Order: sequence, then C-alpha cells, then structure tokens
Amino acid sequence: MTQAPAVNVRQAVLAVGVAAASALAMSLILAGASSPPDFRARLAALETQAQQTSELMRPLPAGSLYPADALCGRDTAAAARKLHDGLSAAVAQASLTLDSLEVRPDLDTSEPATLKPLRVRLSATGPYEGVVMLLATLSRQRPDVFADGVDLTGKTSNVTMSFSGRVFCSA
Repeated sequence: MTQAPAVNVRQAVLAVGVAAASALAMSLILAGASSPPDFRARLAALETQAQQTSELMRPLPAGSLYPADALCGRDTAAAARKLHDGLSAAVAQASLTLDSLEVRPDLDTSEPATLKPLRVRLSATGPYEGVVMLLATLSRQRPDVFADGVDLTGKTSNVTMSFSGRVFCSA
C-alpha cells in the first residue's frame, strides 16, 4: 500500500487562491451577462411610469361620481315601483302598446357592494316615432337608466322594441 504524498501548505494556499480568483471572475462575468445593455435607460423609463401611475391614482373627488339624482335612494322596492309606474306612463305617452315590463332587484350581480342594481326589462310595440320618443324619454329618466341591450324588430307598420338595462340604487 502506498501513501499519498503530503500536500504542503504552499500548494494548498495556491489552490485556494486559484479557486477564489476563479469564483470572483465567474461572478463578475455572470453579473455582467445578467444585466441588459440598456439597463439604466430601462430603469429610468420604469421610474417615469411609476411616477405617472402614482399621479393617476389620485384620490376620488370629495363629491360623488354621479349627480345626486343619477342613483335612486336606499329603498329599492319603492324605487322599483316608482320606476315601473314612470315607464308605464312613458310607454302610454309615446303611443306604444306595452307588451311586458319588469323592474326588479338584480340578484345576479358582481357590482360593488355600495350599489344595488335594479334590472329593467321592457318590450313595447308601436310606431317607429313612438319608439324613438320612448328612447329619448329613457335617456332623460331619473334615476339614470343604463342600457344593456336595445333590440328593434320591424314589422309591417310597427316596430317592437325590447329593452334591457339597469338602474343603480345607493346602498
């Protein structure tokens, strides 16, 4: 059995030095390769975007986003009855025949908890001018009626309008 020659201290220090120098050189090479060539310009652009984003995320104005009469009050049942009666009168005033009218709280909603939507579904038949007049009345309606869909189906002398939309009440 032969014994391995003993490593002297000088060779050990030299080996550790070479390993440390190699590790340092490799880390510098990897650090240089890992940063993009236009890193400073990209960082400056990112800082500009972050500043613009923070400016855009300013707090909401002290007042409401909508005028006071754009939303109905907290009593959605009373608002639904009042809206139902108002829409029935508007349909009659526009010389249209009311086929169906439904105003009810919207149960399937993903709206914020501060708003309670009322679903509005309306179908009426009559002359085209009456439908246009009814749509103009809906655009001036208070609280605001937001249209989800309006469908006009022409018939021989009349048109049938199907309207689907929502009214929002404050919570």
